[in-house]
Amino acid sequence: MDAPTVRRRTSLVVAVAMAFLLAACDIGWEGPSYEGASGSPSGSKPESKVWFHDGRWWGSLYDTASGDHHIFWLDVAAGQWHDTGVPLDPRPNSRADVLWDGSHLYVASHVFTDGSPRAGRPSQLHRFSYDDAQDTWRPDPGFPEVINDVATETLVIDKDATGRLWATWVQDGTVLVTSTTNVDRGWAAPSAVPGATGLDSDDISSLVAFTSPTGPRVGVMWSDQNSETVRFTSRLALDPVGLWSPTEIAFSGPRAADDHISMRAVQDIGGRLLAVVKTSASGGSNALVVVLDRTATGSWSAHPFGTVADAHTRPVLAVDAEQRIVHVFATSGQSGGSIYEKTAPLDDLVFPPGVGREVLKDEDSPDINNATTTKQLVSSATGLVVVATNDSTRRYWTHHDPLAPPPPTDERAEG
Repeated sequence: MDAPTVRRRTSLVVAVAMAFLLAACDIGWEGPSYEGASGSPSGSKPESKVWFHDGRWWGSLYDTASGDHHIFWLDVAAGQWHDTGVPLDPRPNSRADVLWDGSHLYVASHVFTDGSPRAGRPSQLHRFSYDDAQDTWRPDPGFPEVINDVATETLVIDKDATGRLWATWVQDGTVLVTSTTNVDRGWAAPSAVPGATGLDSDDISSLVAFTSPTGPRVGVMWSDQNSETVRFTSRLALDPVGLWSPTEIAFSGPRAADDHISMRAVQDIGGRLLAVVKTSASGGSNALVVVLDRTATGSWSAHPFGTVADAHTRPVLAVDAEQRIVHVFATSGQSGGSIYEKTAPLDDLVFPPGVGREVLKDEDSPDINNATTTKQLVSSATGLVVVATNDSTRRYWTHHDPLAPPPPTDERAEG
């Protein structure tokens, strides 16, 4: 064998080895392309794109080949998403918020705009039923229905214990809410939440259905950057339209508000809610991301998650009700970087200092952002999935945690 051939083969071996080593530095699973979609389809901060059912994780992902959003399922063993071919919204500039209630899958889809809402771009509610024989989803007749007629930055839905669906968004500086008029069909004209007007064009709202000592309730949280406050109000599910409880101040102070909210109900403790929000703080040691905890009586407490120096953004949270742990995920790098996780016990919301555990990293292109996860409570029976996107490579990235419970204690050994 001549010397040039040896050199070429040696170079090839070195190149393959280097590629392997670089790939080995990635954290998480690189997924399908979303080339052709507008912006980051995992974004719109308070929205959820994934859910768990029938032993599988499912997601609303963009399919480059068709130019539509489809339902995908996650092959955990292979670390790959598979397209079911079930279409959602054909608009490449749309975003979705998904809700699985145990009987139906609801997908609220809206055209995304990062600014003033634009009329003539309807938000839609899709409903699907699960086909056990085929292990897939089928669209229900009579859907989609129109929720509103505007493109918005966010749109969040939930379903109360009476079966009624609710939706919220911010339009022209006002938090609007609407609900269905016939169980999960027919949407009422939207109405303003009292006290939620005169907001900055960058403010957003989120919504959650929850149990309370007085009955099933619906709560709305919104950012108010003009008054440096994060606010919350709620109502009994069957109260008359427009009747809301007195506004609660969930968090306030200098630069306390920004347009980042992720909210969950802790259903095993009636009325308890958790939210993670981002502030507009400056100064390295000040809290930039904070977890807010609401008791059943409406008392709020704040628990720092990360400082300005940690540079977290777009936080989302999930609740492991089995092990009583709160999982919070956030990007570190204000315009993209890697996704980090911190956890804390539900009974003692103290998060460790520092940036956290890196759970999604693209070694070659550190531009992962916009983490999203499920509205559902998670456990070792479901595991936990977080999906994010890399806006440089235009690919999805996925983190999976089996949430294995700790091994049982051997009492004999302890004795």
